[in-house]
Amino acid sequence: MPSYQVGHQIGERLAADGHSWVNLRFMTLPMLAHEVVGAELSRRKLKQITGAASLFLVEKIFRELKGEGELRYLGDLEISSGVLRAFRRSITALRLAGLEAKNLDAGKFIGEDKGREVILLLEKYEEALERGRFVDLAGVYRLALEMLDTKGMREGKDRKQYLSLQDQTIGGLEKRFLEKLAGDRLILVPQGPVFGLERPRRY
Repeated sequence: MPSYQVGHQIGERLAADGHSWVNLRFMTLPMLAHEVVGAELSRRKLKQITGAASLFLVEKIFRELKGEGELRYLGDLEISSGVLRAFRRSITALRLAGLEAKNLDAGKFIGEDKGREVILLLEKYEEALERGRFVDLAGVYRLALEMLDTKGMREGKDRKQYLSLQDQTIGGLEKRFLEKLAGDRLILVPQGPVFGLERPRRY
């Protein structure tokens, strides 16, 4: 489910139509991932970084790189909450897509200087997470995929069915995690037609 609230609305609609949903359990992808890795995070003494802490970390890295003269393209930007949130969104998007600093080529960006500095920000962010023994959401998905691979958790002890809205926007690590967890038990639930418009397929 995109959110627990959406799942609850679906449950209410089922109940209103006279259908039982006692065996349905509404969960988001992060919730499913935490079910897989919860004990392992504790065993490895890892903590998931909060939104506020990740924003602080991005600010710290940006200030340090700017102070060291490492940012020629981004260095003229004034430090503000809007700029820092934009950097964090970019870092989060890259990591959820399954990308790491070592996989990126500055020459593939619109501007090579910009690409180099984005990669540098991402590299410093990854290093800071490792030093602090933190994981972000992308790290949670990576660990979940690792556990599903190495411990054969995909088969599990049950044969639960996993339902996902067909047009839910997911990709990268999220999609890999869901497909590996559910396997052939993944059911894509279509939504009602939108008359006069073609509904885009996002999954």
